[in-house]
Amino acid sequence: TENDTQVTITAPNGQDFLNPVAGPIIISLDKGESYIVASQDGTNGSIGTLIQSDKPVVVNSGGIGTVSQPGDPGGRSSGYDWGVDQIVSAEKTGNEYIFVRGGGRDSWENVFLLFDQDNTEVFINGNPAGTYNTGELFIIEGDSYSSNGTMHVKTGRNDDKLFAYQFIGDIWTGGSAAAARQSMIFVPPLDCGAKGGV
Repeated sequence: TENDTQVTITAPNGQDFLNPVAGPIIISLDKGESYIVASQDGTNGSIGTLIQSDKPVVVNSGGIGTVSQPGDPGGRSSGYDWGVDQIVSAEKTGNEYIFVRGGGRDSWENVFLLFDQDNTEVFINGNPAGTYNTGELFIIEGDSYSSNGTMHVKTGRNDDKLFAYQFIGDIWTGGSAAAARQSMIFVPPLDCGAKGGV
C-alpha cells in the first residue's frame, strides 16, 4: 500500500515453497506491487508462513484446486474449487469463534485453526481439544458441529489468538455423480465491540 515497504516472508519449519530459498525471503515492494508465495500441489508448504512488514500490506491467502475432498490419489485434489480470502494481521485475530455448517459432507465441512502463540489450549463446544504452538495447524472435521449446525471454538486464555478458516461445501448432483462445491472463508472472531452491528 506504500512505496519502499520491506517484507519478510518466513516458511514454516520443515516446509518449502514452490521455489525453495535458504532462509526467509526479504523483498522491497512499492505501492501496487505484489509478491506470490506458492507451494507444491498436494502439500501444505505455505500454511503457517510468517509475513512481517514495516508498513501496511494486504495479504490474500488460499489456493485454486486445493479445497476439494481430501484423500485423493497422490495427495492431489480432484477438483478446481477456489478458496481465497483476504486475511488480517495477528493483532486483529481473536480467541473466540462461531462457525455455521454448510451443506457438505463431514469431510468437506472443515475448520482450520492456525496458532499465533505457543501453548494455546483449544476448546470445541466447551470440550478440550488439545494444546498447540505458534505456526501449528489444527483441522476440525465436520462431525464436530453440534446438532443445530454450529460450532463454538475458544482458547483457554483470552490473550491466546488464532487465525480461523472455514471450508464449506455443497453437493452438486449434475451429471452422473455427486461432486463437492467448496469454498474457503477467513472467519473474523467474536468481538464485544461489534455487538449490535454486522
